[in-house]
Formats: sequence, structure tokens, C-alpha cells
Amino acid sequence: MAMNGTVPPGTEAALVEWVNSFPLSDRVESLREMNDGRAIWEMLRTINKDSFVGELPSNKQSDYARQQNLLFIYGQLVSYLDGQDARYRDFSDYELKKIATGESSSSILKFLKLVLLVVISPPNHEIISKIPQLPSPTPLILQALFEEIDPARPPSENGDAPDTSDLDSGRESSKGSAFSSPTRRRDRELLLEEKLALVNAQLTRREAEVEDLKVDKEELSVAYLRLQDNYEAVKQSSAENEDRLKKLTSVHNEREQLSIRDLEAKISLQEETIGRQESQIAELQTNEAELQRRASKLSDVEEKFQKLQDEFHIQKVNLDEQTRRANAGDKYKQKVQATQGVERERDALRNQIDELRPRAQAYDEVRRENSKLKQENHEIGQTLSHSERSNNEFREMKQAYIAEIERFHRETKGLREALAQGQERIADLEDRSGGSEVHSSPMIVDGGLESELAETSKHEQQMQVARTALFWSRVLTIDRKSRIVELEKQNRQLTDDSDEKETTIKTIQRQLKNVQALSVDQDKLLQDKTQEITNLQSSLAEVRQGHPIEGTETFKRTREQLKIEQKKNVELEKMLSAAQKEVEAANDERTSSFDRHCLISELNIDLLQGALVDKPKLEIIEAVKKQSSMALMLLQSEHEALQLLHKGVQDENDRLKDDRKDAWYEAHEAVVAKGLADSDHAAHNQRLADLKDMIKKFSNDRSTESTAQISEALEMNIGVFARKIEESRERTLKQQQQIEKQEALIKDLETRLEQQKIVQDSMQSKEDAKEDAKFEETSPKEREYTQNLERELKLIASAYHDLAGRLQMNNVVLQRRAEAPKSWLGRQRKVMEGVGGLVR
Repeated sequence: MAMNGTVPPGTEAALVEWVNSFPLSDRVESLREMNDGRAIWEMLRTINKDSFVGELPSNKQSDYARQQNLLFIYGQLVSYLDGQDARYRDFSDYELKKIATGESSSSILKFLKLVLLVVISPPNHEIISKIPQLPSPTPLILQALFEEIDPARPPSENGDAPDTSDLDSGRESSKGSAFSSPTRRRDRELLLEEKLALVNAQLTRREAEVEDLKVDKEELSVAYLRLQDNYEAVKQSSAENEDRLKKLTSVHNEREQLSIRDLEAKISLQEETIGRQESQIAELQTNEAELQRRASKLSDVEEKFQKLQDEFHIQKVNLDEQTRRANAGDKYKQKVQATQGVERERDALRNQIDELRPRAQAYDEVRRENSKLKQENHEIGQTLSHSERSNNEFREMKQAYIAEIERFHRETKGLREALAQGQERIADLEDRSGGSEVHSSPMIVDGGLESELAETSKHEQQMQVARTALFWSRVLTIDRKSRIVELEKQNRQLTDDSDEKETTIKTIQRQLKNVQALSVDQDKLLQDKTQEITNLQSSLAEVRQGHPIEGTETFKRTREQLKIEQKKNVELEKMLSAAQKEVEAANDERTSSFDRHCLISELNIDLLQGALVDKPKLEIIEAVKKQSSMALMLLQSEHEALQLLHKGVQDENDRLKDDRKDAWYEAHEAVVAKGLADSDHAAHNQRLADLKDMIKKFSNDRSTESTAQISEALEMNIGVFARKIEESRERTLKQQQQIEKQEALIKDLETRLEQQKIVQDSMQSKEDAKEDAKFEETSPKEREYTQNLERELKLIASAYHDLAGRLQMNNVVLQRRAEAPKSWLGRQRKVMEGVGGLVR
């Protein structure tokens, strides 16, 4: 009925109609849609649910999955038909592959004939009774297929089949007459004897083949056990490789990626080797099943003579085979589950290692930030101590200014008394001049006009001197009053500024105490975190050594606490930066206002001291100018020397500033020191400029003073200037000493950093040397292990070729893949799990 691999349309339509008469999950439109085996399996389950049990191995739509389903169905059909003593057509793996790929409809038709043979062996009355009810010409085509399958036993509606024991005699009787002759009866007996002899010869030959097959079966079982031992050895070696991988990952932190890749490549090669070995085992199992099926066929011939004994033997063999398959499936499933569990644990350990690395880095950052905070607290404490010392100096100067102001009050009081005495003297002189004018006439009358003119000229000169003295005393009194008012205002302003600075210093001290308290709390938290880090490291070491994984909640809790501590550190840094800015601003404002007020107060004091001296006479103005110019030249030379010194100190400070940029913990202190030094030098320059202006004013205002008074004033001013110059020199020396201390501290820190770096480099080199030594120690073992694997693979290949040669000598067809396909191992595991489930 099938020509050139195709089926006539009428036959295909009739078979499709008959297949759709069964209760299927999906309706079938053509025979090619049945290549996955699902419809055939549902038909077999409908025909005989007790004999066809289990589920199909795969539900995927691939050629390999469909072929596996057809192999499973074919095995069930073979076992069923062998049990029913039915004759059927054998299917090769190539034909089943063609059915799975949908290349041949005739192969599917031949496969359906096995289903028809199941219907009539023994006859299924329910299925056969439904066939005449199908639309025409389906019953006729199915009847022709039944006759084609077994012409001697056509199906009937009542399910009775003719007896095949008298088949040959019936055919002979139909050809001849009803009553056979003796001659023909003898011929028939001779034919039967010949047939009996042929059967006996065939039976002896088959018995010899059965013995050979038993020997081959024993050899295959031995080879299977050897392969199983090799498989166990490979599994154990893979477990050892995984342990070695864990050790290598714990040792090689920096080379982790390369080592993991190499080990994964080795593991993939080992898995491919295992896959190839498992494929060989599966092929051997299929070959063994094929040999067993053929042995069962040969035993069917022997069953005709020893039926009871052979049935018992077959049942025993089938039971042993099923138990062996069940045990093998269970063992393989357990091994696969153990392998998967080890892989999951390995992945979990890798993830935990990746999570712990950023945590350790974060803890190091917290430690560094804590050290920075401690350094900043130390700097703030030094700044506060410096501000306290400056505040104390400011208070002492304030008390000195108050004493000077009181002294000025006393001197003004004395000047007022002197002014009152001068005014009384002037009044006396005016009275005397009036009296002389009254008594002049009698003196003129009495004689001596020249004497009277001389006395009058003397009185006029005395009056002129008294008027000038009175005028300058009044001017000085007015100037003193205005300056006293200004000094009182400055005193009040200084007191207000000092109060403000004291309040700011108190607030900064409170902030510093708060920051110190926070730093103490931060130290405690850091100690707790370091303790937790040590605990985590110890737990990680235990996990790497193979202990059960614990502490996942601890890791999560540590991560949350680390985030909280990082937020607190950010807030603390903000508070410290704000307090530092406030301290710097208060310090700058205090120093600038203090220097400004000092300059103003010193200038006022010097002017008042010069103003208190009596006015010189007009004759010595030139001498005073010369002495003032000489003093001015001296002061200018001193000023230029101080400027050069200031420039040198400023250049040195700039150089130190550039050098301090590379230092770690002394940057803030260096900047504060430079700011203070610059402010002192600027104040000193401003003070010198003010002194220069004061000298010019002094030379202009003292043009009428006496020589002695001018010399005394000049000596006093020169002493004051000498003291100020000495003070400026002492300040520069102190600044240089401070700069030298800072340089020494920076050099000390640099040497410590270099020593620490050298120690770290030495430790790193030692660790690298240890790791290289360990790697060199492990490499020969790995080479030896790979050589052992290659040797085992060669032995397995030679055993396989030996078995293949023996099986080909017995006309057994084998198929082998060159390489295990991708994801082959996963599919085989699923198949074995399914087989294990069916056997159980």
C-alpha cells in the first residue's frame, strides 16, 4: 500500500479517521503529526491501560525528544507483543529517527501496524466493535491492513480467531478432495519429519547462539561494571577538583579570575568527559537491551518445548533487569543531586566572597575617616588653645590700656591745675602792667624815659610769651579731651569685642566637646565593627574549610549597620567642617581687630606723649628738623631691614606651603599657621608705616620745642621703636621655630609612611612567593591527574572498540556520536530521572 515512502491518500485518511476515533487530547490531521508519539501512546493507553503504564520521557518539540518518545513506545510494544507470542516487524534506530523527523509517512504506517497488532493480540472486542461504525471506506481499509498483518487470523466482530495449529493441513485440504489418499498422507508425514529435523537443527543452532550471547552478556556486564567504576573515579576526582578550586580561590585573591577560569575550563572538560562516558554507558545499555530482546526471542523458540521453565526464567530475568535499572537510576539520580548541591554551595560561597570584599573596603574607609576625625579634633584643640592664649594676652593689654587711660586722666587733671595757675599768673601780669601804666607818669615826670621804655618792652615780651603759652595750652587741652573721648570709645569697643570673642570661644568649646564625645562614640562603634569583621572573617574561613554555611542574617545586619555608620560619619564630617570654619573666621576676625586696635592705641599713646611736652622756642627749629631727619633715616633703614626679613620669611613660608601640600594630616594646621604669620607680618608693616607718619607729624608739630625736650622725646621714641623691633624679631624667630617643628613633623611622617610602605611591599612579596610556591606544588598533581584521566579514557575507548567488534560480528548495529552535544548531560539526567520514576 505504501509506494516510494508515501501512503495513498485514501489509506492515510482512513487511518486518520480511525486514530481520531480514540479519546485523544489533540485531534490529528495527518500521519506526520503523529511523529512525536503522543497520539500513539494515548491510543495504547486506551487499548490496554494495565500493560502500557508511565509517561513519555519528554514533552519538547525536537527531533531528539521525539526519537526518545518513539524508543520508549517501541520498547513497551516489544515487551507486550513478546508476552503475547506475536510476530511483528523490527524497527531500527534509523527508521525511528526518520519517523521522528517526519521524513517518511510509510514508516509511521508501519509503526501503526504494530498498534493494530496490539488490538488483535489478544482481540480487543471494544475497539474492534467500533470499527464497522466508522464511515466508509475506513472499515474496509482497516480490514485489509489486518489481513496484511496476519492473513491467517483476520479479525471478526465477535473477536474469534481461527486456530493456527491446523493452518497447513487446512490449506492442503482446501486444495485437494475431502478424503486424502494414503500416499499423500505419507508424503505429508515425510514433510512433517523434514520440518521437525529442520526445527531441531535450528533449535540447536539457536541454543549455541544463546550460549554465545550469554557469554557476551557476561562480558558486557563486566565492562559495564568497569565503566561504572571509572565513572565513580571521575566523580570523585571532580569532587577533589572542586575542593582544590575552593582552596585556590581562598589563596589566590588577586589571581582569582584567571584561576577560576582555568578550573572552570577543566571542570567543563571533565563534564564533557563524563558526558561522553555516560553516552557510552547509555549506548551499551541500549545494546544490552537489544541483545536481551534477541535472547528473549530465541528463548521463545525454546518455550515451545519447555514453556513453564522458560516463562519462569524470563520472568526472573525481567525482574532482575528492572531492579538493576531501578537501582542504577536511583544511584545516578542521587549522584546528580549531590553534584548539583555541591555546585549550589560553590556558587553561594562565591557570592558571599564577592559581598564581603566591598564590606571590608567600606570598613577600611571608616577606619581612615575615623583617624582623620581624630586628627581634626586635635587640630581644633590646638586652635582653641591658641585662641585662649591670644584672648588672655588681649585681656592683659586691655588692663594695660585701662591703666594708661587712668594715667591720662591724672595728667589732664594736673594740666588743668597748671592751666589755672597760668591763667592766675597772666591775670597778675595784666594787673602789674596796668599798675605800671598808672605809675608811669610820675616816673616820667621824675625823669628816665629810657628806663620806662625798656620796662614796657619787657612787659610786652612777657605778655606775648604768656599769650602763646595760653593759646597752646588751650589747643592741647581740647586735643586731649577729644582723644580721651576716642580712647573711651575704643575701650568700650574692645570690651564688646572681647565679650563677643569669649562667647564665640565658649560656643566653639562646646562644639568641640560635642565633637569629642561623638568621636569617642565613633571609636566605640569602630571597635564593635572591627570585632564583627573578625567574627565574619572567622566564619568565612570556616565556610571555606567546608563547614556549613551560616551567618547570612549576620551579613545582612552588618551591611545595614555599615550604611547607618556611613551616614553618621558624613554628618560628623559636616559638623567638624562647620566648626572648623567658625574657628578660622573667629580667629581671623580676632587677630585683625586686635592688631588694628593695638596700632590705633599705640599711635594715640605716642601722640599724647609728644603733646604733653612743653612747646620749644623759635630759635632751635632747624636743629630739631635735623635731629628728626636723622631719626627718620635710622627708622627707614630699620624698616627696610625688617621688610627684607619679612620678604625672606614670606618666601620661606611659600616654599613650605608648597611642600606641605603633599602631607596628609598637617594640612589644616599648616594653613592656620601661615595665615597667622601673614597677618602678623601685615600688622608689622602697617605699624611701621604708622610710625613713619607719626614721626613726620612729630617733626612738624615739635618745631618750636626746646633742644633738651626734643632729645628726650627722640630718645623715648627710639627706645619704643627698638622694643617694637625686638618684639618683631622675636615673633619672626618663634615663627621660624614653629615652621622648623612642622617641617620635622612632616619629615617624620614621610619616613613613617615610607617605612610602612616598605613593610607592606615586603609582606606582599612574601605572600606572592607563598602563592607561587603553592601553585608550583599543585601543578605536578594536576598534570598527574590529567595523565590518569587520559589513560582511563584510552582504556575506555579500547574496551568500547572491542565490544563494538564483538557486537558487529553478531550483526548488532551500533550508532555513536563523535562528541557529546551541548546540554546533552542535562537531557540525559532528565531522561534518567524519568526512567527512575517509571521503574519505581
